[in-house]
Parts: sequence; C-alpha cells; structure tokens
Amino acid sequence: MAPADALQFRFSHWNRLKRHNRVPEMTSDFEMLDRKRFMVKVLTNNQAAAVMDKDFFEVQANLWGWDSSDLVWEAEVQFTSLIDYLNILRLRPNFDLEALVALLLEREFTPVTYEGVTIYSMPLTEEVDWYNISPLSIHNIAIFPDEDILIMSPFIEGVQRVIDTRRGQQPAIWDDPLVKRAAFQLVGMAAVELQRGIGSCEYYSAGNSDKGRLINAASEQLDNWPVYPYQLMALGHAFSNEVQVDLVIFHYDDFRQAEIDFEFRENLLRLGTSPKRNVPYSAQFILQDSELDDALMTFSLVPSPALSDRSGWPQTVIGWVQDQDALFAACVIEDFLGLDEMK
Repeated sequence: MAPADALQFRFSHWNRLKRHNRVPEMTSDFEMLDRKRFMVKVLTNNQAAAVMDKDFFEVQANLWGWDSSDLVWEAEVQFTSLIDYLNILRLRPNFDLEALVALLLEREFTPVTYEGVTIYSMPLTEEVDWYNISPLSIHNIAIFPDEDILIMSPFIEGVQRVIDTRRGQQPAIWDDPLVKRAAFQLVGMAAVELQRGIGSCEYYSAGNSDKGRLINAASEQLDNWPVYPYQLMALGHAFSNEVQVDLVIFHYDDFRQAEIDFEFRENLLRLGTSPKRNVPYSAQFILQDSELDDALMTFSLVPSPALSDRSGWPQTVIGWVQDQDALFAACVIEDFLGLDEMK
C-alpha cells in the first residue's frame, strides 16, 4: 500500500510483539498499568519500529478508542517532508469500527468519498481538543471495514495516494526490485525498518548534526575508508525460540562498490566501536552470518552474552540506527574524507 516515492518504511507486528512479551490477548480493554508495562518494555528494548502513539499512549485509547495494544500490525511511511507521512494500521478482527465512525462524526470530521472509500477529514488546526496529544495523522482517516485497516495522514491527499496505490493507479514501494529483494528476507520479522536513497546513510551516521564525530570515528577505526553510499538499507528483528535475531541488509547500485564495502562493514560489526557511547558493538551483538549476493549484502546478528549487563544501550539493531549510533550503517559523503583522492 505504500506509494513508490516513500523514502522510509517502518513496520511493527504487534501480535508477534505481544506473543514475545507473553501478553498475546492484550487490548485497550486491559488495565492501563498492564498496558503501560508492556509498552515501556517494547520501547525500552527497541522492539518496535513503528509506534504511532508512543508519545500519547496513556491518552490514545480514551481519545480515539484504540491504542497500539489493539493492533495486529502497524506501518509508518515517510516522504521528503517530516509532516508528509502515513500511518497504516491493521486493527484486531473484533474491533468496533462502527463506534470509531460514530466518534469521528461526533467530533465533526467530514466524510469525503474518494474512489468509493470514505475518508473522515478534519483540517489541521490548533482549535481541537486533541491538539498536541494526538498524532497529526489522526486528522484524515480512511476506514476499510472488510480488512480492519485504517489509513491515516495529516493531509487528505496522503490518504488518497494510498487508495490510488491500492487500486493499482500508482506504483507501490514494493514494485521497486531492490525493495522486493530485501523484503523477501524480512518476512516473519517482528519489526522492520527500510531506508531508500543515498542520503539515508549520511543521516544515520553517528548523529547527522555532528559530522566531526563521524569523521573522527572513521579515521580511528580505519586506515582508509572507501565507503560508498548504498541505495537501500533494511533492518529487522525476529524472536525465534525466545532468541532475538537481527538482520542488516544493504543494497548498492554497483557490485564493485558492494564488494569493497562488504569486508569493511563486516569488520565494523565484529570489531567496531559506537561513536556516541564509545562501546564495542560486539558487547551488544555477535555477527552470526554474512553474505554478499550480487550487490546485496546481508548480516545476521544475535545478542551478545553481555547483553543483560547493557540495559542502557539500544537492544536491537533498529534501536542503534534510530539512535544514530550506528557507524556500521554509515557512509561518508566524499567531501568529508577526501575519498575522491583515495580512488
């Protein structure tokens, strides 16, 4: 359902997360204390990639009739602007969608029909009771009752784009062969993060506002760093027999560049040190397997035995990347390190 021009895609499978945390039946009907305990654990351990209500969890169910505990899965799609994004939610099968529609109408959302789908729309304004205590995407909601799916966006045009994509009138992100190839390896994950475009590796490089730290870290950890920008990064983690397994995937346009970078990134995962915390990645996870197939490189990781003593660190690869402490996912734009002269 995500349009083809999406730059970032995040996904959380809440049913899998609830099973892993031994609360498979949890919904917003449960006591708030139990739900908060679950959400704190998920957020603290970086188990979810997309969490629409993470800043509003305590009030979300009271305001709108659902929260993350009512979801089967959730996706967040980001475009070029921070305010240009989508939330796509799959609610539990027995959720009362009629009550949600009644609530939206009571709050004076306007029903707008687009390609046979009803979108409940409210202009972005501060003159609403939920201003600053709900995500902006709550202002435009399309409901697909036969699938228990909500599509949400700050702008009605965002919802309409997804409807067009569902109908095949616009290409989807999954039509990109690079995305499709990476996604095939991420089937069954509890959480997924996908970044597209050469700018993503700079953004996730040890704090994009502090490139000096990145340059210093690169200089100290490598004699020469011919790191090329990748076209796609995909991350995911799953829980197999209570053991967490993380995947890190990079796809390049050029096999030669991927071949050069493969050993470098493999060494960083084995021996590298995080720039922010100045701790070895090997204290967090162990590289279990690595593979270079054409221009696609894949690394499989499992938690280090020292994991239980590192509660203040991100607990998944997605957590390290989102915290911008992932030198293994970085690339340096050539101007920074004079890479033009090195080639």
